[in-house]
Amino acid sequence: MVAEANNFEILSWQDVSAQVKTLLPDLYEPLSRLAANVKNPFIKLRYRYGDPVVECGKLKLTYQNKLLPYNDPDLPSEYLKLLDYPYNFMPTMAVMKGSLECFVDLPSHLIPLRILKPGAVFSIYNLFYTDKKSHAVNMAYSYTAGSRSLLVLPKISHEQYNERLSKNFTINKQYLCPKHFPEQWALFRELAQAPEFKDPWHTEVLLFTRPLFDLMEKDQEVQVILAKQIIKYNQFSSNQMMYDLIWSVFTDKLAAGIKNTPFVVETVKHIIKLAMGEVPGFVPVETNDQGPLAGLRDIFLNTYRIRYYLPVFMELNYYNRSEPIYYSLQRHTFLYHIPERSNANRTVDELMEIRNLIYSFKQQVLENKFPISLENTILYQTLQEVEFEFFHPQGNGEEVVTDVTPAIEEDARFMKLFENLSIDKELVFPKHSLFFNGCIRIRPQKKAVVKPTIRDFVTAANFRLDDKE
Repeated sequence: MVAEANNFEILSWQDVSAQVKTLLPDLYEPLSRLAANVKNPFIKLRYRYGDPVVECGKLKLTYQNKLLPYNDPDLPSEYLKLLDYPYNFMPTMAVMKGSLECFVDLPSHLIPLRILKPGAVFSIYNLFYTDKKSHAVNMAYSYTAGSRSLLVLPKISHEQYNERLSKNFTINKQYLCPKHFPEQWALFRELAQAPEFKDPWHTEVLLFTRPLFDLMEKDQEVQVILAKQIIKYNQFSSNQMMYDLIWSVFTDKLAAGIKNTPFVVETVKHIIKLAMGEVPGFVPVETNDQGPLAGLRDIFLNTYRIRYYLPVFMELNYYNRSEPIYYSLQRHTFLYHIPERSNANRTVDELMEIRNLIYSFKQQVLENKFPISLENTILYQTLQEVEFEFFHPQGNGEEVVTDVTPAIEEDARFMKLFENLSIDKELVFPKHSLFFNGCIRIRPQKKAVVKPTIRDFVTAANFRLDDKE
């Protein structure tokens, strides 16, 4: 896929009105009214899969084949005027096609924060922050076009097969033979951006120019609409203090052995947030919404010529309360630095401790063991409605299931990308993928609530069940 020399163009209201009406219906009327008073109200930005859209708080534009910050003096002066946001704030934008992944890149791991799909408006705090200084740590956030956390389940590190990729695609060889899940994305990006790649894919972003922004900043109707979006998005974080208080009451009663395993404790906390839909987990890829997945699939089938296993991809998404979502101890998405693991070589033991702690917390919430009632909260509702299942090939077959085959067969999404596809060799599902060596599945409750036994409490959590202080 050949890169465009420039990835931006000025658009009028007439150019975008139909799209806005479909994707941003709440904003259609006020934008129609405001844009009539602006000569150049919008700029469309177009990105290839894997392109940086925002790097550490700085929007990136491609100009004359160079990637530049949006306020770079080398950009045409007419665009600089339209992008002249106050205090170098990042412009307010909306996703119109494809997707973005927002993340923070730490030395320990990449933290995925948010998946933005068509209709998502972002960088809207600028409309409400009128001071140069605020609590927002904007320079921490980065965005990429398409799924930054995309992974494929079977190993793709075979040197000979990777050599086939380098012979057929113009790519940087340093990204060949990825051995770990986080390393795979760089190879996917290289393939998707190679001139020989035959499945073009783009994300399109609509940028509100400075003249339109100035009108939006003073328009009460726009302010109310976008403020409601902020409130909805921040519902959990605005109550974070209370959830942290509940969690501290819970952890205070844990046995010293559990308290001293921060990796286990923090993983449980993260899994509960995942079940509440507040952080993303992994789901099987079904479509090209988050990247050129059909094209990548075909490369691994026909050019890489993968043996034995189907190239099943997983991408980030949120638990939707109807279909399963997955979390793997082999691909962490913690929102903070990964705690030290005291038992890293015994993932199955960690998984059992995580299981016991989740069920302990679930029982405490549903039986109102806390000094504060949680019955009318999303947390309480979530723990009533979901069940957790744990998988590891070295599990005991009961609390930790050894064979993921039944779970895979129940979830038709795993094979969606291969429907009606003629494959000239026999390939099977990669059930032995490292992803399933410590995998947690969250799905709607389908069986009676599993409560921990007294032995679970004594050996793992050491709860005093009659203590409601």
